[in-house]
Amino acid sequence: MSDERSTVLVIDDDSACVEFVRRSLEPLGFQVDSASSGDQGLEAVKRRVPDLIVLELLLPAVSGFEVIEALRRHRSTRALPVLVMSCLVVESGILVPGCGACAADGFLPKPAVAGDLVGDVERLLGRRVAPSPRALDVLLVEDNEYNADLVRIRLEGNLYHVTHATDGASAMEAFKRARPDIVLLDIQLPRLGGLEVLSQIREIDEDVMVIIMTAYGSEQIAVDAMKLGADDYLTKPVEYRTLRRFIAQAWKGNRLRVRNRTLVARLEASNQKLLEKYESLTVALKRLEENQAALVRAQRLAAVTETAVSINHEINNPLCSIMGNADLLLRKYPNAAEDMGRKLRSIERESLRIKEIMEKLANLANVILTDYAGGVKMIDLSRSLAERHDPGHGSGTP
Repeated sequence: MSDERSTVLVIDDDSACVEFVRRSLEPLGFQVDSASSGDQGLEAVKRRVPDLIVLELLLPAVSGFEVIEALRRHRSTRALPVLVMSCLVVESGILVPGCGACAADGFLPKPAVAGDLVGDVERLLGRRVAPSPRALDVLLVEDNEYNADLVRIRLEGNLYHVTHATDGASAMEAFKRARPDIVLLDIQLPRLGGLEVLSQIREIDEDVMVIIMTAYGSEQIAVDAMKLGADDYLTKPVEYRTLRRFIAQAWKGNRLRVRNRTLVARLEASNQKLLEKYESLTVALKRLEENQAALVRAQRLAAVTETAVSINHEINNPLCSIMGNADLLLRKYPNAAEDMGRKLRSIERESLRIKEIMEKLANLANVILTDYAGGVKMIDLSRSLAERHDPGHGSGTP
């Protein structure tokens, strides 16, 4: 890498994922900045265009898809490399159904692996990056000064930096202060026993590598320590010539366990996030269905009302003529036969009823249907009118 630091902008509302990118890239010389939403990410790009963006697609406010669209619209950011790292990615370059095409330059599924992330960064930036070697910090907890000197002589150098504590209490103080990578822990210690030190360390940090040192013939104690969370154990007297190789192998195993635990935790977090998104979409879908049902009812009501008003207008004149003629005949022939008079009054009465029904139809507040012959639906006029005066009344069949 050149002396100039490349800048990576992580746009993700998951702080654990941001920290994962930071831990993976900062030791390689990158400057890692972050934004927790799509709009904040776009504002950060306006202030300073990074060399690369690591982007989640599921973001609050402005989604990752919209971020990519906005970047591709502007000349200054059109060619900006975008690496999508999202739980929506099911395999490289392929998204779950419904996500559509995405104009990104690379895809990583969550939870991602550091090696894959670094490999994609190398590919997108067109150069390889190499980590700067760092000596691992070792906390040696040993009350025997002679044994401690032998360990220091064997380990001190470019690969390890050794800090020594002579008892359990001072070991815990040193651990909290320095947070070492490796703890070489003797079982037999003054002030605070080795197993108690191990328990306290695991309460603070479950990732730090702890190797128990125990006297020959007390392997059962070492087994108990393994159950409490120790990574491995050494039997005294320690074979100092192979100590470095033993620690290197144990360190690889520890890093694999830490990686697996981290992947499981990230997978659970991604699953939880997807579940929350699913629940949110389910609620939104239910609201949409309710709104669609309300829209259908409103459209039906509007259609019935418009039809009723039109029919009322068309029927009103002939209806008035029928009623007028019936009344005229009753007045003109007051002594007509009783049967004739009854029929004329019936015509007048039913005409009035028709007029009232048309007026009610024109003023419906809701449309409630009921079954009719042959599977046909008809308007339940009495219930529909009751709904107008009692909104709490059931809406019936929509």
